[in-house]
Amino acid sequence: MYKGEEGKIKALIIDDEVDVCYLLTEILKTKNIKASYVNSLREAKMILEGFSPALIFLDNHLPDGLGIDFVKYIKSICPTSSILIITAQEKSFYKEKALMNGAIDFIGKPFTKEIIFSAINNISQLSKNGGREANEGNEGNEGNERNEGNEGNEGNEGNEGNEGNEGNEGNEGNEGNERNERNERNERIEVMVSNEMSFNDSDKVTNEVSEENRKLSTNQDLKKKEI
Repeated sequence: MYKGEEGKIKALIIDDEVDVCYLLTEILKTKNIKASYVNSLREAKMILEGFSPALIFLDNHLPDGLGIDFVKYIKSICPTSSILIITAQEKSFYKEKALMNGAIDFIGKPFTKEIIFSAINNISQLSKNGGREANEGNEGNEGNERNEGNEGNEGNEGNEGNEGNEGNEGNEGNEGNERNERNERNERIEVMVSNEMSFNDSDKVTNEVSEENRKLSTNQDLKKKEI
């Protein structure tokens, strides 16, 4: 709750019954809450232009309008103020509309100091819970961001792993190409060797044929001489 001068919580009472304003001011004083009061909606508009109280106790039936209809206006200029409707007519329709418009509680008349204390304690508890929920929400968001960061890192590691695998596949492909080239070179060498051997064999056969022809010719010459 907002605390003003002297560390006191500030409150505004909007009620056309002066005795109710006095009574409520004294009750709030025992809780170290400094209260001011006005008796119409017109006066409330004037004071709220430069004043944003933590608590606003708003009567429903006022000379210039209904309090439950004034709730929206208050929330538009004092969004952090906690509004409590106080009325002698506790109709369910009024209560539902007041809460729907932004009031935080609905108090019937006549009221006791215990009822007022209970309403204030409820507001304090709601404020604490709201702060905890906000912190938990922030922590949850930070946790989600960390998880997303970790997932991003894992994704990067996965990509690096894939790149490594692709690199390995590329190396394996290069090694395969080298093996193919070596095999082709070996095959060419074998063909060349085979051809060379064929040429050598051919020369050998040619030489042998020439030797046989030479021998045959010599024999024929010898026969002619004998004749």
